[in-house]
Amino acid sequence: MPTKYSHNTLTVFSVFFLLVLAFHSGCTPNRLQTSSRRIPAAKSLSSQAININRADVNELQRIPGIGPVSAKKIVDHRDRYGPFRRPEEILIIDGIREKRFREFRSFILIE
Repeated sequence: MPTKYSHNTLTVFSVFFLLVLAFHSGCTPNRLQTSSRRIPAAKSLSSQAININRADVNELQRIPGIGPVSAKKIVDHRDRYGPFRRPEEILIIDGIREKRFREFRSFILIE
């Protein structure tokens, strides 16, 4: 069966495809490393989840991805509006987005 592409054209397409594949494969681990570098405290956190309705600013900072500013906002919100009823309500806090919440969800609890 005759092909309508020459040998040189097929070689160029093959090399291009392999370069794209290599570039894509090389970039993927870097993205994963970046997201895991964002929350280094995950390994040092004890296995016990933190109750965001009773924790003070220092305890809240033990949650991976929660810094001093976010911890203060959580405490201020809780003092002003009362306790959180569901973990998802923490998304009300300015600066806490859904992606970040999914990363630390297993480290918080509501009591």
